[in-house]
Amino acid sequence: MSATWIAKPLFSLQPRECSLFQGIIGPLHPLSQTLEWASALQTSADVPFLVFCPERKISAVFLVSGTDAECVNGPVLNWERIHTARELNEQVSLVVYALHQSNPTLRNIRIRPRLLEEQYRFLNSNLAFPVDRVDEARTMILDLRENVQDQWFALPSRIRSEILRAERSGVQVSQKPFHEELNRFWSQTRDFYQKRNLFAPEETWLRALLLGHADSVLQPVLLEAIHPESGSQAEVLLLLFGKIGLYFFAHETRSESCPNVSLNACAQWEAIQICIRSGVRHYDLNGISASGADSGHRDSFQGVDFYKRRFKGREVSYFSPVICFGAG
Repeated sequence: MSATWIAKPLFSLQPRECSLFQGIIGPLHPLSQTLEWASALQTSADVPFLVFCPERKISAVFLVSGTDAECVNGPVLNWERIHTARELNEQVSLVVYALHQSNPTLRNIRIRPRLLEEQYRFLNSNLAFPVDRVDEARTMILDLRENVQDQWFALPSRIRSEILRAERSGVQVSQKPFHEELNRFWSQTRDFYQKRNLFAPEETWLRALLLGHADSVLQPVLLEAIHPESGSQAEVLLLLFGKIGLYFFAHETRSESCPNVSLNACAQWEAIQICIRSGVRHYDLNGISASGADSGHRDSFQGVDFYKRRFKGREVSYFSPVICFGAG
C-alpha cells in the first residue's frame, strides 16, 4: 500500500493536514514527555517539526535546531504493524528519511519512541540502529467519562470536597484570552517555577509551538481560578490535542488572607469539563515520578507529584530509548 509522509514545521500545517494528523492520535499517544522535554528545550532556536504518515498511523514531533533534530513526542512506531525485525527497522528508517528529506541540512537525528515493557524488549532485541541511552518516563492519565455529571462522581471524594469548599469560599473560574494574556501568564509562571527550582522553557519556544500558525494542532486554553476577596489566583494552561488533553503549565499566587482552599483544584475541574465538552477522552497530567521514589526525600517536584497522584488516574510507565542517526 502506498503511503503519504508529511514532514514540516508544526505551525505550517494546512487544515487538511491537521485533520489527517488528528485522525491518528489515540489514547496511547500522550503528549507529555516531561522527563525528555527538560533536556530538549534548552534553547530558544528550536522549531517544532511534525512527521507523520496517516496510512501507517505513525507520528512524531521533533525539535529542529540548526543541524540537529530531537524527537520529543511519540510514539514514533505503530506496533499494530510491527511483527518482525524487518518491519521494525523499516518504520524507524522511514521516519528518519521523511524528516531528512524535508530538511536536508540535518546531520544529527535522535528519535525517542514511547514503549511499554514488552515493546521495549522486542526493540532491544531486533533494532538494527544504535541506542544512545534508555530513559524511563511516567505519566498519569485520567480516562474521562462522556458527560460532566458522571465525571464529577468519578473524581476522588477528597477532590470533590476541595472544589465545593473553594466554591463556597467565593472562588471563581473563568477562561482568559490566551493570545492577549501570554506575556503576563508566562512571566508569572517562570517566577513560580524558578522559586521552586522547576524547569520552564523560554517564552520564544512556547510562542513557536502554540502561536506559530492559526491552524496548529495544539489548541491552548488558559484558565484562571481567583478568590476575589483576597486577590489570590491560580492559572492552568490546558492543551487540546486531538482526543488528548494535557495539563501543560500552571502557577499560583496566594495572599496571607486567602482561606485554606484549593484554587488549582477548581481550575483543574474546569479544564476537565472543557475536555469533555470538546470530545477529549484522555486528560494527561503531564508526568509523575516513580511510585515511592520521593519517599522520605523532599525535592522540587515532590509537591507537584503528590498533587497529581491525588486524582488517582491511570499510571502509565514507558521506556524511551534514544536512537541516534549521524551522531558524532
